[in-house]
Amino acid sequence: VNVQYIIAICCKRVPNRKGELMPMWEEQAACACAVQNLHLQLTAEGFCGYWSSGGTGKAGWASSEACRALLHMDGECQGEQDAVLGFFYVGASDKAAQYRAARGAIAEKVRWYD
Repeated sequence: VNVQYIIAICCKRVPNRKGELMPMWEEQAACACAVQNLHLQLTAEGFCGYWSSGGTGKAGWASSEACRALLHMDGECQGEQDAVLGFFYVGASDKAAQYRAARGAIAEKVRWYD
């Protein structure tokens, strides 16, 4: 893959209308859904990409003061820091078509109850 863009995946902590923070797991899940939608759209447009969380975490370089400041993730709200969750690498490859997943029928994976 020839990487053309790197997108920082971040979580800015802000209170909701009640003045409370949403649980971090919900914020991370919302970010993951947004990134999946981005990935699906990029794939539909003929690009490829992947999310890497390398460098994140308490001891990772993406959590350094310099990196967090560069990404404007150096704030906090109600004692919880903004977070860098990873980076999404976008590129193009002439091999992208061979990596298409083969999916079976949804009826084989889902059971509906009335």
